[in-house]
Amino acid sequence: MTDTLTMAAPAKLNLGLAVTARRGDGYHELHTIFARLSLADTLTVRPADRNSLELSTDGELPGAAQLSAEDNLVIRAAEAFAVRFGTGGARFTLHKRIPVAAGLGGGSSDAAAALLLLDRLHPGAAGQADLQELALELGSDVPFFLAQTAAALARGRGERLKPLSLPVRHVVLAHPGGSVASADAYAWLQNFSRRLKTDDIRTALEEGREPRLQNALQSGVALHRPEVREAVMALRNLGLQGVLMSGSGPVCFGLAADAAAAESAVQELAAEQPGWWVRTGTVAG
Repeated sequence: MTDTLTMAAPAKLNLGLAVTARRGDGYHELHTIFARLSLADTLTVRPADRNSLELSTDGELPGAAQLSAEDNLVIRAAEAFAVRFGTGGARFTLHKRIPVAAGLGGGSSDAAAALLLLDRLHPGAAGQADLQELALELGSDVPFFLAQTAAALARGRGERLKPLSLPVRHVVLAHPGGSVASADAYAWLQNFSRRLKTDDIRTALEEGREPRLQNALQSGVALHRPEVREAVMALRNLGLQGVLMSGSGPVCFGLAADAAAAESAVQELAAEQPGWWVRTGTVAG
């Protein structure tokens, strides 16, 4: 048995999010493109008598006050894994760089990383189908991170995944403050929407053209969180493409022509909005 294992837990963007119907199980039917971000948390695990988690963050991370070592998806994943497969405890160390409750899937990614690390810590204890089932129980975004693919078209709750090949694009991320619970974002949904035009989006990204992106949750969230509308306008004013709120927000993003353009936009936006969390990175690839 390996003593210590470490894994990056990447964030994601939704390059479009359609909500097409309300399901009988209370969830919504989604049609979205998940794309992995270069921004990532770091999770380390080692065997222990019981499950525990030690947390640290990068500077003043948005939403950090909501973090709990006891009620955390990493611990929930570890406890579910131990119950399902009869394994022992684990000691986790999580360094957070992804803002919390921000639409970037940080908690779901941490949970998937925990499952993958435990699977390596206890080889043969779980099958791939078992892990996938457990991932969906933990959250709708967790199966995407468990698959460890750069990008995927997701249907259903988000668990029906079709890997996509997308080019690497430079992005600017803007968190204008506050947080949005996923349940609230869906409760504020204004209208159902048509499915994404996936081929059109992929072609535009490959050719460097403006992709026509939509997020069905954005208008409802912006009504209750006007700072989201402000972030969208600020990113558009910088000349970025495909400006959109990611997931349930409040983080918004825009696509830049290259790394230099992204860095220039980040510096300008940070000067205009010193209270915002603003970062550059790459997506998909």
